[in-house]
Amino acid sequence: MFLLTLMSQPHVNSCHRAREYIAVDCEMVGVGINGKESSLARVSLVDFYGAVLLDEYVKQKEQVTDYRTEWSGIRPRDLVKGAYLSYIFGLLFT
Repeated sequence: MFLLTLMSQPHVNSCHRAREYIAVDCEMVGVGINGKESSLARVSLVDFYGAVLLDEYVKQKEQVTDYRTEWSGIRPRDLVKGAYLSYIFGLLFT
């Protein structure tokens, strides 16, 4: 997980500044021969206070050869209900 700063305005009080931070967590699955190539399978965004802004599974265009469930928690049934990445980008950037 990593933290994104949306804008930096040191003169704004801390209550307003808290809205500037979003944490991003991504889970990956393996595609291709022996699952060596990584593909985004889930993306989650939370705000400064931990409120969920986005939590989506990503439908795969390629066949998944390694779900990496031990680390990712992703199972085949999770991706069936996933959305295409273009749809998720639309949620983020519209």
